[in-house]
Amino acid sequence: MGAGLEDRLAAELTTLAPTQPISITTAPSPQPAAWTGGATQVRHDDFTPTWITREQYEEHGRASHSPAGGRTSPKGP
Repeated sequence: MGAGLEDRLAAELTTLAPTQPISITTAPSPQPAAWTGGATQVRHDDFTPTWITREQYEEHGRASHSPAGGRTSPKGP
């Protein structure tokens, strides 16, 4: 994390939830941790309906990926 980010984040969260204990930890290697989290997420069945093909994106743009767009990939339900 950036210098002082943990302290600033803890201070903000404490302001928002003063009665809750706040604990912030940083992964030893944040970049691989983010990749691992993304890789884990895409393996879940709840995530696959959000997949779109390149053709869908090129035809419909961002709307093809928004919940209002209602488009799913052929792999989705």
